[in-house]
Amino acid sequence: RDSLRQQYAQDTKMGFVINAIYSMAYGLHNMQRALCPGMAGLCDAMRPIDGSKLLEFLMKTNFTGVSGENIYFDENGDSPG
Repeated sequence: RDSLRQQYAQDTKMGFVINAIYSMAYGLHNMQRALCPGMAGLCDAMRPIDGSKLLEFLMKTNFTGVSGENIYFDENGDSPG
């Protein structure tokens, strides 16, 4: 009997994709908390979303990645690694 677990091999680039999604989620979450304090969801300050302002929050994102590494962005928007 075959098992999916035995046949599954995760793509080596999948961690980058997951970390990119987390970066976006953390950036949006932090932007929402700063611009809409105490509110659930979007407030008028986030409608429409300002891409430049979102970029500011993305650049300040710092979290532990899917493989345990520290994810952050330098002044050029690059993530070391």
